[in-house]
Amino acid sequence: MHILIDENVPVPMLEMLRRVLPKHEIRHVSEIKWAGKKDLALLPDAARKGFHAFLTKDGRQLEVPSEIAAMPLIVRELDQAESQQLVHIKGLNPASRHRFDLIDPAKSTPSYWPR
Repeated sequence: MHILIDENVPVPMLEMLRRVLPKHEIRHVSEIKWAGKKDLALLPDAARKGFHAFLTKDGRQLEVPSEIAAMPLIVRELDQAESQQLVHIKGLNPASRHRFDLIDPAKSTPSYWPR
């Protein structure tokens, strides 16, 4: 799995994360010259570059309505799930009916999971 770390996460955290997650590629935005880039530009760029996850300490990340439009639907489906589920948010467009996928890892194991 390729994980992008936001600029508000201290760079010294990288060493600890890399030790805990040795089979994953972990990059800080400062390493790839993306420091200062706003999330609305950063997240699509990260997806295009193959990052699977974004780790941030931004306490205001979920205050913008367009950023959380899919959350009530996701929470409702997770609450009804009979087993562990992975959530893949495909987009933040509140008009879209297909903003996320729920994946049962027992039936469809992600390629980045250790075997």
